[in-house]
Amino acid sequence: MVKQFVRSVTLLMALLGLATAVYFSAPATTTAETPFPPIPLRERVPVPSQISAVGKNVDSPTLAQAPNGQLMVSFNQWVAGNAENSDPYYSISANNGQTWTTPAPIATLANTKSITAITYDSNNVAHAVWSETQLGTTKVFYANRQTGSWSAPLELASAPFASQGVDIVASRPGVVDVIWDIDYGPPTDGLIQHKRFTLSGGTWTGGTTLTVNDTFTTFGLVPAIAADSNGNLHAVWQGQFDAQIYYSRLNVGAGAWTQPSFLVSTDILSGKSYEPDVAVYNNTVYVGISYRQDGTIGTTFQAVFERHCGNATGATSCLAPTGWSPIRNISGSFLKVTANDPFYIAPQFALMQAGQYRQANLFVHYHGFIPGGEGNEMVWRTDACSEWAGSLPAQLTASNERSINPSGQVRVSGSIVTAHTAYEGVSLASRAIYYVQSSSNCGQIFLPLIQK
Repeated sequence: MVKQFVRSVTLLMALLGLATAVYFSAPATTTAETPFPPIPLRERVPVPSQISAVGKNVDSPTLAQAPNGQLMVSFNQWVAGNAENSDPYYSISANNGQTWTTPAPIATLANTKSITAITYDSNNVAHAVWSETQLGTTKVFYANRQTGSWSAPLELASAPFASQGVDIVASRPGVVDVIWDIDYGPPTDGLIQHKRFTLSGGTWTGGTTLTVNDTFTTFGLVPAIAADSNGNLHAVWQGQFDAQIYYSRLNVGAGAWTQPSFLVSTDILSGKSYEPDVAVYNNTVYVGISYRQDGTIGTTFQAVFERHCGNATGATSCLAPTGWSPIRNISGSFLKVTANDPFYIAPQFALMQAGQYRQANLFVHYHGFIPGGEGNEMVWRTDACSEWAGSLPAQLTASNERSINPSGQVRVSGSIVTAHTAYEGVSLASRAIYYVQSSSNCGQIFLPLIQK
């Protein structure tokens, strides 16, 4: 009832046209850390709808979009209210986010804690990868949904220590690539591993498991993966021991990943970089980085920084730090996050494909609250329009409740750009998954040529 009341107040404010504005910025310590001009905080935000079942605690949504426009959100649903015992669930919208199916399990395993990622391939088939931790053992699983139900979980890996992250990408027609981190204990504490699934005769078959990193200095956590237009793979992850971000690539036809390279080594991001994401946009590899200034988590300033490398399809591109751009703050003013949950600002990329009247564009979602504010994270969205400086970040959730862990997709129809966002709403009594829809005017409009 408390959550319904809070949302009703927010909706009433929007209907009456009321808005509060709070302006904020963070102290600048170097040129690279200087934030953009203060961002106004507005309470006119999209009205959310709840996807997860009422009365069920959930966390960690991932939103995927099929070529036919279907949307799917995966999340972890707690069993009997226990955060350490959850199963991967999903819900689907076939009408542009207007309604969602009743959440159902992708799989159920006893007494496990899940981490889930999903994607769609070019044939509108959904694929999922997740890790399950049970009684000191972590296992990584894969499944797909070619019909109305999910395939039986296929075990990809098993280790004595917990996985911190998984990711998945449909790299080419009939090809899906999965990546995960896993800890086998010394001397292989934090391996990043990869497996490719190919479609043959209606069956998805897994290939050889490859190790992406192979030395102590590049052991890692929370990997992310993307594919370029030729099907080459690009992976990034956070160093397990050094708070650096590493990059590696697997070229089409190659049997091994390249030697991992630093993305940050001599600038202000060194030793302060966490939970990266990666995307390929206009043949350029973009990496979003959670940057945290020195200090205690939750009391220090954070921002989303970006570095990119051109010529993504070039076989030897991006393999040295010198091949990458200077760092750039793309979230603007600095934010903070709660000390023990969610730790970091955690950028999530969303690529908008070019449409009939719009050029392609890259969006990023993240969360954080205003320094000196009430401590409720909000969900924010910005994009690469005018090199990330064309507009202020869009505030997608209200400041009177906590909203964390956003995941987004963007779709263009004619000249209309629609951003779909799922996030985790947190109150003292519960956690739920919500969905909001917003619009963007970014991206050059191409007018049709009319000949007489």
